[in-house]
Amino acid sequence: MRQTFSNTDPTPLSSMSFSQALSLAWRTVFHGGRRLPREVLPEVRPDWDSLVSGGLRFIWFGHSTVALRIDGLTVLLDPVLSPTASPVRWLVPRFQPAVSSPDELPQIDVVVISHDHYDHLDRALIRTLAQRAHTRFVVPTRVGLRLQRWGVDPDRITELGWDQSVQISTVAFTATECRHSSRRGLFDGQSTLWASWAIRGTDGSVFYTGDSGYGPHWAEIGAAYGPFDLVFAENGQYDEAWPGEHMQPVQTVSAVRDVRGATFVPVHWGMFDLALHHWSEPVRRSAVEADRCGLPMLTPVIGQVTALDSSTRRWWQDLDARDSRLSAPVIALPHHLTPIGYRGQIAALEVG
Repeated sequence: MRQTFSNTDPTPLSSMSFSQALSLAWRTVFHGGRRLPREVLPEVRPDWDSLVSGGLRFIWFGHSTVALRIDGLTVLLDPVLSPTASPVRWLVPRFQPAVSSPDELPQIDVVVISHDHYDHLDRALIRTLAQRAHTRFVVPTRVGLRLQRWGVDPDRITELGWDQSVQISTVAFTATECRHSSRRGLFDGQSTLWASWAIRGTDGSVFYTGDSGYGPHWAEIGAAYGPFDLVFAENGQYDEAWPGEHMQPVQTVSAVRDVRGATFVPVHWGMFDLALHHWSEPVRRSAVEADRCGLPMLTPVIGQVTALDSSTRRWWQDLDARDSRLSAPVIALPHHLTPIGYRGQIAALEVG
């Protein structure tokens, strides 16, 4: 019998009919032009020398791909540099070419994977990194079997279940709970585990949510492994039709606070169109809520080397100001609304 995994907190099921689900899928895949950026997003070429110059630093590549420097290790989180995030080249294309090619990457010490969906696990890039004997791979349970099929030596792979850890140099990598799913094909759903990650070294502590719905697991992680200096939190590709798989922006901010994060970096936005919202809506909504809560938020441009004390600007506002499709402002969430009870009560940006 095939081994499968499940969530501790069961994922809410959609009440949509088959025809409604089919319509949603059609609009998600084929009507993206109404949601995509009308301009090239600002970016800079990664300064790898600056990244490794000392202290806790990172580079965001769009979506959930991050290069993290901690305790002298260069760590890649969910690296995806391919032109598409799907098994079919014409589906889910990038907004723009990756700011760095696989061959341009410097020495990578550790690759951390949250789960096996195409927008988080890039087979072509893994095959390239498999040729680098120095690189280690830290992944949830059974994801390593995929990597082995793509050429990674099993001795370089560490699989972890929730609340299991591995120490690499002075950095501890701990797989922690999240509420999501896994799949690469039609018949392999839930055959590999999904995870969030606590990464702790002498330079500081980092948490990455991976993909997840909101739930009590965040507060439990905060109590067990927090506080964290820096939290990369999923912020995008949500819809009320799949409330258990992804978080609304207000829930993202609550998750950062639940895990006891000091600084918030929104990820899972700004490179792929996987939902029905306008491309910049997630960061706009989370910025409103972060400001209301007094939570420091870093939003570097793609490719920018960023440290905890860096100054970043809200660069998407310039693009939004020139986007005639946007007709309604985003307002702060009323204080009496809880993250769990939130059902789209922030004023939405209307996309025509």
